[in-house]
Amino acid sequence: MSSYELFPRYFFMRSSRRKRAPELVKTSGVSLDEFPISGTVVPNHPEFPEHWHRFVEIGIVVGGSGVHVLNEQELPIMAGHVFVLPPGFKHAYRKPVGLSLINICYDPERLCFDGAELDDLPGYDALFHIEPRLRSSGNLEHVLRLEPRELCRIEALALRIVHESRKRPKGFRLMSRARLLQLITELSRLYDGPRMAPSALAHRLASVIKYLESHIREEIDFDELPGKFHFSKRSFYRFFTSVTGQSPLAYLRTCRLKEASRLLQETDKLVSEIAFDVGFQDSSHFSHRFQEMFGLTPSDFRNQ
Repeated sequence: MSSYELFPRYFFMRSSRRKRAPELVKTSGVSLDEFPISGTVVPNHPEFPEHWHRFVEIGIVVGGSGVHVLNEQELPIMAGHVFVLPPGFKHAYRKPVGLSLINICYDPERLCFDGAELDDLPGYDALFHIEPRLRSSGNLEHVLRLEPRELCRIEALALRIVHESRKRPKGFRLMSRARLLQLITELSRLYDGPRMAPSALAHRLASVIKYLESHIREEIDFDELPGKFHFSKRSFYRFFTSVTGQSPLAYLRTCRLKEASRLLQETDKLVSEIAFDVGFQDSSHFSHRFQEMFGLTPSDFRNQ
């Protein structure tokens, strides 16, 4: 199965193109027009009204305290907290007391990191994709909290990204990309550490999603699936839908159809072969579902 740039997950790729926020919502002044990576140090962060970004933001709290609001869900933050904001997520800052942040922003659609490599990091999906959606839906009340020594290491790395993106010495593009990938890797490893027991929910959901994506050709027993990952049926469907916006069955179908679209573009296989390759037992049903999702028959999709 192919990777899809920095967001290899099918539903995350779709979520990154979510409906834009209403006009009354303010956007920040960060611009990634010239280069898709930017870093900013914000000492004494003021209260800031609800706003949103068209890029990913990693927020690293290096001092003070305050309240971070994500989709009206309030979370107290202080030195050591790290949170990730995918594109389009409305958030605000309230009650700052000496709040100091380093914000690292990047546009995943313009960066060509190896999605397969990121998939190998157990904490990556949980921290960068699932945790923000659980927080946004009110199903999670914590974020990654670094110990002082860890914070020093992450702060130093983030400041190097700020330097490269602001001063732009020769080779800054290569160095910024390398430092950003290092930061993502370090944070993913920390999120997967033994101290992150509260993150178990995000990790279990990430495991479910990877399981579905790696078994698209098989029949899935959805009655047994929750117990396989230590969920009750009721909580499983509630959490899964809050993160993906789809039921597990609909999500699996989306994975299958996305993979089929790739095979149609990259192989000469017959449509009926592709249907069976991605888990459909009936090629007519496959064609109906494919046209329902893409607006074209599989043959027209291949020939466009």
